[in-house]
Amino acid sequence: MAGSNKLKVAGIVVAGGKSSRFGRDKLSEIIDGKPILAWSTSLLSMYPGVDFVALGTDNGENAKRLISGHTASNISISPAGKSRQHTVASALEIIPPEYELILIHDAARPLATKKLIKSMLSLSDQFGCIAPALAINGAVKRVKGKVISENFEDRLFVTQTPQLVYARPLRYAINRYKDRLDRFRDTAHLMSEFGVTVTTVSGEIPNIKITYLDDLRRAQMFVKMGFYQD
Repeated sequence: MAGSNKLKVAGIVVAGGKSSRFGRDKLSEIIDGKPILAWSTSLLSMYPGVDFVALGTDNGENAKRLISGHTASNISISPAGKSRQHTVASALEIIPPEYELILIHDAARPLATKKLIKSMLSLSDQFGCIAPALAINGAVKRVKGKVISENFEDRLFVTQTPQLVYARPLRYAINRYKDRLDRFRDTAHLMSEFGVTVTTVSGEIPNIKITYLDDLRRAQMFVKMGFYQD
């Protein structure tokens, strides 16, 4: 159920990265006995009402191995693209047209919660795109080389995933910007550029993206210390 209307919801897990900054396949790393890819994929596949999930990856067999025993049977593999948005576009091609809402999630964010999804779905009858966001603490600067070139006085936020979007405008946006999809950092960026009003819900501190080894250690600590509660 989405907002006050019953709309069919599908999921996309974006798992096309090369883990170059991590140094090895980060999605196979273990947190509390479960691979990172299984954490992020099971969040969508096990959420009530989500009965189709496209997993965008360039190694389907390895992905199936990593999620085996941890997810529902509603997952289909789609090929990864050359950028994040190309992977999303590829996943959309295998999602049946009756799915009106899409949850798009980074495979490398293992600790997002069902509560976060619920908070976005509750607003889906009011906004075309919804993203979790956390305020950045401290004085934020733009630095070129080692020189501060700009000071930001407004409060700035960093977005997280999953992000929720209506399927039809997402398809239109991808088609409009098909020649420059790689410039969009996330779904909220793409849809905002397309003219859709994007609203935010409160992000979650444990919902970090695993990019470096220190990120993995932080995520393991969040679980071990009980800071992650789904």
